Amino acid sequence: LILRLDKLLDVSSCVEKEEMYLLLPKHTSPPFGLLISRIIDVVAVPLTLSENSHIEDGIIGTAIVKDRMTLFPDIWRLLEKAAPEWNADQRSGISDYRILLVEDTAFFRHLVKGYLESENYEVDTAENGLKALELIEEADFDLIVSDIEMPEMDGWTFLRQMRSSDRYSHIPVLALTALDSPENSEKEKGVAFNAYEQKMDRERLLASVAQLLNS
Repeated sequence: LILRLDKLLDVSSCVEKEEMYLLLPKHTSPPFGLLISRIIDVVAVPLTLSENSHIEDGIIGTAIVKDRMTLFPDIWRLLEKAAPEWNADQRSGISDYRILLVEDTAFFRHLVKGYLESENYEVDTAENGLKALELIEEADFDLIVSDIEMPEMDGWTFLRQMRSSDRYSHIPVLALTALDSPENSEKEKGVAFNAYEQKMDRERLLASVAQLLNS
């Protein structure tokens, strides 16, 4: 499946050229690509996005990159818009599960929340472990999906405090990782998450969520 951004978003038309490029996201099923006419550059930038400067279905947020306003698309939402039948069978009902997502980076918070909501889970969010502890006092959650490296209170400290309470120790907690699994830190930290999944691997993350909720 080939997606054209100008057919799915309010952006200028893709310039037709003899040589075009196809961006192929990793960890996708079914496989799909984004058709573009030019690759300007590849740069590493902080994941600090504005969610209010350009509000559109299919856009996560914006940032200034090399003095230019840059849109960050939600590729999974674009796939849903281009091929609604792709996920129709999974969105047929309302889930009874409520999930708390703990993530300090707005980009990943929006991204992973979108993953979970695509499965009809009810999702609450917290920006760090301290806020998450407040939320679990106020509401009942079936699962917690948490980043590890966060300001104010990281994922390890949050997990340790949560596990120390009989009231919350039964709630499964899935850790979000960037690349490598932090399982080798379990002995040092004295606690263990129920599962570890990469933030960008949507299919594996959702499969792990479903397994934890139904175990």
